[in-house]
Amino acid sequence: MYLTFDVRWQHELDHIQSEIQQWADQYGVVYTQKTIKNKHRLAFNQPEDFTLFYMTWQGTAYEIVDLGNERY
Repeated sequence: MYLTFDVRWQHELDHIQSEIQQWADQYGVVYTQKTIKNKHRLAFNQPEDFTLFYMTWQGTAYEIVDLGNERY
């Protein structure tokens, strides 16, 4: 599972990354991120961090991607 944020411009990406960093610092969460084709992906090392994110995130809108539903 991971989260995606839509980004069209570099300043949008910079803003989202800043929001994520502030949130992670506040809650002490370890995460990974990468940007592919105007989608910024965010994943957490611990499953419980997803729940914490859902309950506390006040920033930019995001979508949840469940890898179990993906086709390869």
